Amino acid sequence: MKVHVTLIGRQTAPAYNCIMHFNPDKVFYIYSPETRGELSVLQSLVSIPYEAIEVSASDLSDIRTKAFELSGRLVSEDEVTVNLQGGTKHWSLIFYSAFSQMTNCSMYLIDQNNIMSNLNNLENHVIDSDVFSYFYLTGNPPQGYTDFAEYDEEDLKSMKIISNARRHDIQKFNALAALLKDKWAEKLRTSKHGIFKADDYSYIKWDKSDTVQTVEIVLDGKKFYLSSPHAVSLTFNSGWFEYKVARMLSHWCHAEKILLNCVFPPKTNPSEIDLRYPKNEVDIIVFTNKKALFVECKTKLHNSTDIDKFRTVVRNYGGQSSKALFITDRPMLPLQKEKCSESAIITFSMKDSGPNKEQELFRILNAELSVINK
Repeated sequence: MKVHVTLIGRQTAPAYNCIMHFNPDKVFYIYSPETRGELSVLQSLVSIPYEAIEVSASDLSDIRTKAFELSGRLVSEDEVTVNLQGGTKHWSLIFYSAFSQMTNCSMYLIDQNNIMSNLNNLENHVIDSDVFSYFYLTGNPPQGYTDFAEYDEEDLKSMKIISNARRHDIQKFNALAALLKDKWAEKLRTSKHGIFKADDYSYIKWDKSDTVQTVEIVLDGKKFYLSSPHAVSLTFNSGWFEYKVARMLSHWCHAEKILLNCVFPPKTNPSEIDLRYPKNEVDIIVFTNKKALFVECKTKLHNSTDIDKFRTVVRNYGGQSSKALFITDRPMLPLQKEKCSESAIITFSMKDSGPNKEQELFRILNAELSVINK
């Protein structure tokens, strides 16, 4: 029988990834009173027969007794693997001692890049991981998002038309379309159609009552017409820029899945989240086979507190291994770049980059992807 022993700490991803990799016939979960919650999360996601053993986090006598009792129960015919990554240092050392004399046992550590180290033969290899499951492992799955795969060629046409409208009169377009703190924002959230007017008869008329949304933009008498599944969200609050960035990132060789407008539940009381007023929203999340990349998009960074907000959301919901990218259309100020660097946030500005923006961005991301977060 294939038996897997895993030590459960606060970070559940290493335990989950190893279980999925080895696919054992039975799992022994080693947990402490402080990690009962993490045990419950793993039990809910893993449908393999198991036995859960509660062990003190610091009582050396209890740890030693439980470790050697378990190693003594396993028979020589079993194929035993032990993941020592989780839990306390006391656990790792004592469980290593208890299982190191078994000839049918291999012991492992795993890092943020899913590089698994075999402590028996000192070989390393990368294991696959389902990064999207990471959010369920931490108990913080996004409660609202739009899959990039839902966008189509008509949405791409809409984005290009919006770019033309902005070039025609960017100030007037922004006055009508930037609704984050505007009185029109509530109407856009709650109504299926409407019209926002300027004093000079310029306006944006929108309709999202059907699966194909429509937007009519009139600036100084010049008309622009959009018709696509996401025409309304592309038009307002720089949705076009977020889609432009997501489309660029979709060409990155490490991008496996991309989500836009990800809304996470508040940490304090997840049942009270109101998707109309997101408190913890991430513009884009890119999933790779190693980790998640959180992306914040701004056409221009006006307020440095946006950096603090982004850093907090990444820490709360991205965990220890996720990466963060702040991408702007216009160049960032040197102090803004410095603040991002101090917060381990990668920066990239469209206007600062050369003609081959994609390759320049991907070069930066490739270099950062495997760097271990402190």
